[in-house]
Amino acid sequence: MNSYAYIIEVLAKPLISGIRCTGRLHSISTRIEQPLRSDGTYKRTMTSRRPAQQATEPHYPVLGWILPDQDVDNIPLRLLRQVVGQMKIYFLRQSRGNSGSVTSRNELMNRIIVEIRFRENHGRYTGVSLEIAPREGEFYGHTNREHVGRLQMGMLRIAPVVEGQIWDPANRICRVGVRPGQRPTLSHLLEDMLSCEDLHQFSFACHAGGVKRGQRDWWMQYFARLARYSVVSQRVRLHKSTDPPFDGYRDIFSILSQRWVSDPPGRGITVEIEHGFFESAARYPVHDMIVVEEDSSGSSTEKEQ
Repeated sequence: MNSYAYIIEVLAKPLISGIRCTGRLHSISTRIEQPLRSDGTYKRTMTSRRPAQQATEPHYPVLGWILPDQDVDNIPLRLLRQVVGQMKIYFLRQSRGNSGSVTSRNELMNRIIVEIRFRENHGRYTGVSLEIAPREGEFYGHTNREHVGRLQMGMLRIAPVVEGQIWDPANRICRVGVRPGQRPTLSHLLEDMLSCEDLHQFSFACHAGGVKRGQRDWWMQYFARLARYSVVSQRVRLHKSTDPPFDGYRDIFSILSQRWVSDPPGRGITVEIEHGFFESAARYPVHDMIVVEEDSSGSSTEKEQ
């Protein structure tokens, strides 16, 4: 037994020595990483602690999201949580479909883009833009009490807007503010006012010469929902104080009922709102949403609620 114990001790000695050596090397390397105090001893530090992660700048796809191919749920939650400060409505000089400039000498309709602006910048983003447009090449026939004939499916593009972004020249730009005391989020304006009723399930009516009608109809119905739930004011304000003043009422529905020409700039011509086709969304009575009162001068102005 003694001989066997001696053999085991001889064989185990290098292994034990190696373990001790490794431990000493680890101790030395740890001390090298640790800062030295003034008295010559090492400070004890947590070398394994990970550095705090810095908040990353938001980054979203330039082309945004297209409904109904996608859904509002595809938009990142941090973007949907942004508080809305105001909305801007751009009546571009170029017509819908880029068939020419909108002037008093033709009957073209403005291309409309609505920008939802945040109360505070979200990184480099100031808001998102909305535009309803025909989907190229997707036609179908339909017959109901609203429309008989050919329809073209529409799509709603929701795109992020960066600070300093420049739009195409506009014949008129209007501003619509959030009602006092309200703090709607982007989610409220998209999910509650739009996707919950499938308002984006919309088609344009096709007329002779390839003309598609329904753009203003869609915007009327969208703002009718905002007005019904008192999200934004109906009163429309000038983009700049130097812009030509509005003629007549200044509510959003009267503004949408006009095409804005460039000769002279900012002049509005009242047009008929031609209906498109909503697959499932109810059509709100727009004129019932307009709240006006007579001011002391006898002119009609919107009554703030």
